[in-house]
Amino acid sequence: MKNHFYILLFVLLTGAELSAQSSVGFHFGIGLSHQLGPIKAAAVLDYFSMSPGFDYQYRLNERWSLLGRVGVMNLSEKYDRKGLRWGSEHNGSGDYMPDPSLPHEIKNRFFAFYAGVHVGARYYLLSQRRVRFFAQSDLQLNLLFGNRATRISLFDDGSIASQKTESLHQQQKVALLGGDMGFGAEIPLSDQFSIYLLPQGQVFFGSLNFGKDSATIIPGVQLGVFYSF
Repeated sequence: MKNHFYILLFVLLTGAELSAQSSVGFHFGIGLSHQLGPIKAAAVLDYFSMSPGFDYQYRLNERWSLLGRVGVMNLSEKYDRKGLRWGSEHNGSGDYMPDPSLPHEIKNRFFAFYAGVHVGARYYLLSQRRVRFFAQSDLQLNLLFGNRATRISLFDDGSIASQKTESLHQQQKVALLGGDMGFGAEIPLSDQFSIYLLPQGQVFFGSLNFGKDSATIIPGVQLGVFYSF
């Protein structure tokens, strides 16, 4: 009876070890930063966001995995103004007369850069197929480590009149909380390597220039590679 107990314990332990397979990998995501909030300026437009990073996956069983991720990302905005008129552009009688030596378009680009830690889970919907579909969600804590604003003035022919880059002066959250959720597909390439594609949506409680009542959402897609060991 005692020998049977040890045999059963051995089977349970080895079975748990085999099912708890670990994987490491990296990912690259791209999306569009979109500002939400009652005080968003109408002229602020969506702009790209990128988020490379490294992944760790701890597989609990055939369907459930725990995820840990570290990476960097940028939140971005753009604000363009066209048809600018200067006080000196008149014919002396008050009528507007454009001066081609003056810029009539300004492009503003705002960027904030964050380093973050993600903790979440992945659930495989179809665990025994060649293409494994899954749902994934995680929580994020991101810390601000840099920002900048670029202002470009353009002449009518599109040439650059002036360009200036400086740090943002607006108040920003140093710690940015958020989360994401998506549904993707993973394709094994070999016993060790697999790739995945993950369309997802991210939400962050804060934005570049519009205060604590605003939020940022980023619809996008992520491509990643895992190595299992």
